[in-house]
Amino acid sequence: EELRYSRSDLDIEIDKISHEHIEFSDLINTRGGGGISEKASGITQKALVRHLPVLLSVQFWVGGACRYLRKIKVILSWEESHMSFWITCTSIAMSFILLFAPWAFFLQWTCRILVWTLLGPWMKLLDMRMSKHGKINWDKNI
Repeated sequence: EELRYSRSDLDIEIDKISHEHIEFSDLINTRGGGGISEKASGITQKALVRHLPVLLSVQFWVGGACRYLRKIKVILSWEESHMSFWITCTSIAMSFILLFAPWAFFLQWTCRILVWTLLGPWMKLLDMRMSKHGKINWDKNI
């Protein structure tokens, strides 16, 4: 399920994250670990807060793509054997059906329909509409 946030919800989340980051930075600095200077952590925090709405939407998109790719990997590696079996059987059946299809007939009629659709008799009407007086002046030099 894709999550959608309004601008105010994002601002609330940004404030929570920035406060958590400040608390975490203070905790690291009080314990003497990390060695992060105040100035550097402030710059990083400001950059994070400024780009958080964009990064959040990218994170949702990347998460969806990862889930989709994991499903494909599971099917291709036959870890999900039932789904892989039915995809394989359907592919084999379709290959036999398409092997005996009259491709010349389909190609000929597809081309005829495309030509009549794109270059049909209404092109004369369009030509008459586009020219000023319904006639093309062939004497003009272009």
